[in-house]
Amino acid sequence: MDKSLKEIVIEFSPCHERTFIAIERIGEERVGELTSYGLKNFAWITGFSGFLTRFLIQNPNEIFSLNEIKISGVEVEEHLKRMKNEIKNTDEAIIKVTKYKYKELLRIAVLERETEEHDYLRVLSELSSLYESIILFVYDMVRGNEFPFYIYALGKLGSREVNLSSDVDLMFVSDSYTQEEEKVARQFINLLTTKREYGFLMRVDTDIRPYGKFGPLISSVSSAVDYYLTRGQTWERYALLRMRPLTQRNEEFERAIEYFVFRKFLD
Repeated sequence: MDKSLKEIVIEFSPCHERTFIAIERIGEERVGELTSYGLKNFAWITGFSGFLTRFLIQNPNEIFSLNEIKISGVEVEEHLKRMKNEIKNTDEAIIKVTKYKYKELLRIAVLERETEEHDYLRVLSELSSLYESIILFVYDMVRGNEFPFYIYALGKLGSREVNLSSDVDLMFVSDSYTQEEEKVARQFINLLTTKREYGFLMRVDTDIRPYGKFGPLISSVSSAVDYYLTRGQTWERYALLRMRPLTQRNEEFERAIEYFVFRKFLD
């Protein structure tokens, strides 16, 4: 291996072994074509994230984007809005958004390397904003002019602590449950989770909902309120502490959740 390449790996990669494996899989000659800045980014990313390392191995030409990556980026919502006006169909939209997502993940990974003291809170915030914007982009595609259900974020997305390999916890609530809403919700999840040639958008977990995975995918407000006030478990109180709305708010549901989580007596 070229001495200068090896020195960069040793200096900038948090996991030398994984970076050397990535170089072997992608090809030392190809990696050697990177600029000094690109090599530093490559060493950092492949040592920092197994998830992004696999992506680069599967899409080796993407390493050249590391030569000119800009950590400032573009407002995600602004970029997706422009993209929405250019796309012709759902499949094209998902492919373009997936490519954009991975480019943003690479940018955010470089951001952590370049920011002072590795500003992890900023990284988490940008990752969470990226995932939230993608969720709303796909939701707008499947719902058309209708408003089928409310989406609430839980877990790491709820508290804006998403990392590079996080799944996202979501809960769906509607004013009055219908099978058509369930169909839209399943299409929505399918678009987010299906793996395509370029990768997938995100892993989605909907088990933190009334009755868990055995309950309906979407709960009506009345049934969800009844569940939490009569059957809710202590662990669910902790889980719901991080709940926040991604779409419009349902005040009746949120008041009930607040009462359930912060109730004065637990018996």
